Amino acid sequence: MADTTFQFSLLTPTKELFSGAVRSVHLSTDLGELELLPGHASLVGTVSVSRVKVLLEAEGSLETFLVRMGSVSFDLEQNTARLVAYTAESIKTANRESLKEFHKFILDMLSKPESLNNYQIKFLESESSALERSIEIIEK
Repeated sequence: MADTTFQFSLLTPTKELFSGAVRSVHLSTDLGELELLPGHASLVGTVSVSRVKVLLEAEGSLETFLVRMGSVSFDLEQNTARLVAYTAESIKTANRESLKEFHKFILDMLSKPESLNNYQIKFLESESSALERSIEIIEK
C-alpha cells in the first residue's frame, strides 16, 4: 500500500515553523506552481515569494504560510520534503500594515540611490518586489 503522507519541514535561519506528517504541500516556485504529494519525484527548486498551503495528516486541516526567498526539496527515498526560507510566517499572523510600512521604508531608500552601492540597489529592488507580492498574497 502506498504512503498517504510524507514528512515536511519549514525552516528559517532562526526557527522551525513546521515539522510533521502531511498529505500535500502546494506552493509557487520560480518555475511555476508545484504540489508535493507522497512519493513525489526527487527535486530541488527555488521560491521567491509564495503562499504555502500544507494539508495536514490529522483531519485534513490546512495550514498556510507566507514564504520569501527559499529553497524547496523532496527526497523520494526518504519520502521527505524541506522548505528552507529567508523569511516565513503563518498567514494568520502576517501583518499587512507592517509589510506596507517596511515597503515604504525600502522605497524611501531607493529614492536616494546616490547613497547606495549597486549591490544594495539590486537587493532593495528585489526586496521591494517580494514585499509587493507578499502584500498581494495577504490581501487575497
